[in-house]
Amino acid sequence: GYAMHLINHIIIFDSYDNTWQKLLDFSGEKQRADGCAVAVPSDTGDTVIVSGGEAVKTSPAVIGNKTKRFKTCSILHFIPDLGLSLTANQCTLNQIPYEHSATLHPGSGIIYYFGGRNHDSKGYVTVASLRWEFIFDTKKMMWGQNNYTASAGSQLPSGRNGQTTVLVPGSQHIIMYGGHNDLE
Repeated sequence: GYAMHLINHIIIFDSYDNTWQKLLDFSGEKQRADGCAVAVPSDTGDTVIVSGGEAVKTSPAVIGNKTKRFKTCSILHFIPDLGLSLTANQCTLNQIPYEHSATLHPGSGIIYYFGGRNHDSKGYVTVASLRWEFIFDTKKMMWGQNNYTASAGSQLPSGRNGQTTVLVPGSQHIIMYGGHNDLE
């Protein structure tokens, strides 16, 4: 991939004023690419959990500069009364995909991760199966794993990356749309 320096690595878009505002960077010389973020309501302000992805070294900017896969999620807290103040915490996992999707179920506080790419024990890239997936419990701040089966008359979906997932309002259903299952 192309590892080029981004201007304003962490930034907020104000949809009322149609303006961009830069925040502090927490990544140092590395940028997170191909991860995903989920907004989680909290009592102290809004929380954003950014997970997975690849670390891309920003300096020097060269082609093919992806250095490693993130096995962490960053927990960023936005406190409205303090302006655009963020703090970053880390939660680790032995493996987390990249090019995946994530959806929060607000009632349970569980973030469901779907698809993406992983590395097998020999370091080869594989498309993540949808037979099981990681979950993150935002109330306990703990990782877990769910195993899945197909309902009667259905089949498990093909493993994929680059897809979109969204919770249908007022329901328990997460819709998965699109994606691809190649390794290019």
